[in-house]
Amino acid sequence: MFKTLFIAAILAASAQPAVAQSIFEGFGEPEDPAAAELYQWKRAIYQQIKEHAPRLNLGRGRADVSFCVDSAGRVVKGKVDDSSSDAHDLIAASVISSLKLPPAPPTVRKTLGRCCLSLQGRFRFY
Repeated sequence: MFKTLFIAAILAASAQPAVAQSIFEGFGEPEDPAAAELYQWKRAIYQQIKEHAPRLNLGRGRADVSFCVDSAGRVVKGKVDDSSSDAHDLIAASVISSLKLPPAPPTVRKTLGRCCLSLQGRFRFY
């Protein structure tokens, strides 16, 4: 009887770490190296947009943009989809067109090939 309880306790104890590990999967950055590199590259792009946005007082407003970045880090297409005013249009378009982005990481470059990464963003002016 004691031997059976001892073996059952060992089996129960050894199974718990696997259950606990599966509960926490999916949090944080992706584990796949290619997905993690893409995530980091997108963060770098959006960080640079944030740093290059001018601090002009144009009044409250917004501008929604969509743009495409090739594997070399060049903005190859960009447009303002919607905005509050022409002034907000101009600021958002000039920020997007003047970006000097880092090239894509090797795994992202391989995935993109000759295509580009389509991104969207919203500028909020206060």
